[in-house]
Amino acid sequence: MKLKIEEELKELGLQSTKVQKRSLYSIMQRPLPQIDAVTEAELASLEQLFQQSGQYN
Repeated sequence: MKLKIEEELKELGLQSTKVQKRSLYSIMQRPLPQIDAVTEAELASLEQLFQQSGQYN
């Protein structure tokens, strides 16, 4: 969700000074932006942590 909102804000740039009604729903319907290697590695490590924590429950 955070990635999609950040991408939306980057695209809007200075246009965001105009009044535009955007809903969270419309933002979330957009495809995910390209993920760089650092973000991909972070997501992989988080997934691994969640899998490990699930083993202890």
